[in-house]
Amino acid sequence: MSDTSAATEAYLAARYRDLSPGQRIEMACGMWATAVSLARAGIGAAAAGLSESEQRVMLLERLYGGDLAPALMAALIARIRRA
Repeated sequence: MSDTSAATEAYLAARYRDLSPGQRIEMACGMWATAVSLARAGIGAAAAGLSESEQRVMLLERLYGGDLAPALMAALIARIRRA
């Protein structure tokens, strides 16, 4: 299901194809930075009173929790808490 018309989707696809590789990377990095900022804001609002390191742990879990091997996640959390 989509609320975007086929004509609009075709137009956007054409515009994205016209972007240089550098412009595409810049766009992707900008979207990632926005996603991280939104996640930080949500964590900050929900976890007021937690230490900065615990908020960083929550951010790590939110952004990468399902993508990293459990052992790696545990090592990264331990490193954050030691810092």
